[in-house]
Amino acid sequence: PPQRWASSHAPAKATPSEAAGAAPTSNNAEPVVPSATTDQQLGEVVEALLAQPVIHPRRLLISQRERARRRHAFFAALDADLASKPHEPTALPTTTASHTSSSTRRRPRYVHVAGTKGKGSVCELVRAGLVAAGTVGRVGTFTSPHLHSPRERIRVDDVPIGADELVRHGREALERVARADTVAPDELLPPLEGEKLDDDGHHGVVSSGTTRPPRPRDDDDVVHDEGRPDASSCSPGSSSSSKSSTGWGAVFFDRLLAAALLCFAEHGCEVVILEAGIGARLDSTNFASAENVAVSVVTSISRDHT
Repeated sequence: PPQRWASSHAPAKATPSEAAGAAPTSNNAEPVVPSATTDQQLGEVVEALLAQPVIHPRRLLISQRERARRRHAFFAALDADLASKPHEPTALPTTTASHTSSSTRRRPRYVHVAGTKGKGSVCELVRAGLVAAGTVGRVGTFTSPHLHSPRERIRVDDVPIGADELVRHGREALERVARADTVAPDELLPPLEGEKLDDDGHHGVVSSGTTRPPRPRDDDDVVHDEGRPDASSCSPGSSSSSKSSTGWGAVFFDRLLAAALLCFAEHGCEVVILEAGIGARLDSTNFASAENVAVSVVTSISRDHT
């Protein structure tokens, strides 16, 4: 229920000065911007973001590589759309002004971090170094998983995404993903009796004894890969996808990543650090073109990720 998220965002007990009408303050005496978002609103959006896939990947009759093409195309198009829109960068809750007054957003440079162990540490070290140096403007960071709240996954400089922002960007992310995540009937299997599917879409169990047909494969599914696919090859109507299908079976990681990109665009982040999820080559975070990736990092690789 939405209330389960409320404890992470419940307001602290008012101090005597706050009870008297003074502006609330944090431990470091910085002004705290009051939130207009209720726990119920935040809980509803978070539950929707973390919900099971609308189109479960186990029911899709397309290859893993084709799923990646469509997923990368969606995020590449979202990134390009956000870069084309003029805006005024929003001030962070702990600051009084934005880093830049420009109304034209440049597409951010990406730091992409993949691997088995150490991804989060690398992301944090890079983020802390860039913020401390103060030479690249705002720094957005998208990591996973979270410990207490999904807000921990999305940060601008040192500040996690605000409750108001997560509600606003989460709703837009859900709308954008819903519009794109559609498939043709001939690409979708009907549910099987007794089938249990997990939230992430990575595994499925059929207790009725019926087995799924093998997922279609194409030449791109083999190990010999020539690199990141061109986003144009993932667009509807391309030779590698159905003319009426752009869907890939979006999971909660995709929705949160979309919300993160919307947040980073609003704040005018010049550098965005992306931690890969369960992979790299086919991962949702691997959408940026080579010219927009400043650094690619691969930490240690263990057998479970080979």
